[in-house]
Amino acid sequence: MTLMKSMALAVAFALGGGVASAATIEYKDYTGRPTPNDCSGVFGQGFDECEDPRGSPVIAKWDIDEDKWEINSMFSDVLSSMFTVKIISDTTGNWTYDPGTCTLCTVVTSFVIKTGAGFRWYYTDPKEAIYSGVWDVSDLGRGQGISHITFYDTAPAPIPLPAGGLLLVTALGGLAIARRRKKV
Repeated sequence: MTLMKSMALAVAFALGGGVASAATIEYKDYTGRPTPNDCSGVFGQGFDECEDPRGSPVIAKWDIDEDKWEINSMFSDVLSSMFTVKIISDTTGNWTYDPGTCTLCTVVTSFVIKTGAGFRWYYTDPKEAIYSGVWDVSDLGRGQGISHITFYDTAPAPIPLPAGGLLLVTALGGLAIARRRKKV
């Protein structure tokens, strides 16, 4: 394979992204007195101080009793219609997140199910996206129902495209020079 074909293949893989994989979801319980808060607070208070236990910001939260969504303005690409939540019982259910054809949309990396006795934080590697999840918090405390669900993202720093473009052009230029020297 020629050097130019190898370069084209490497650039295609770099720009095309990786292969999709299933994320391993783990959970951790937060219970006790006083009842811990998952930072969802009262609806309408905003998200300035809200984050999951590893410091990821809130994308959206859903109040089950009022069937009310609140979306963090930091994630302007997210709509409540991208989420589907199905309550199966007072303590079980499932959800899906479908960003549609948006390839650069926000992704969910963890979610919290809040009950009166505490909350269960479901999470994965922050580099992995979660597009659906199930929960069962029946063992979380005294059979209390779910009050709300909160979804989080790692909010990675934006990639500076001008710097990335300059790096790509420099690398390609270096390879062109190396190829010229090889021919001589």
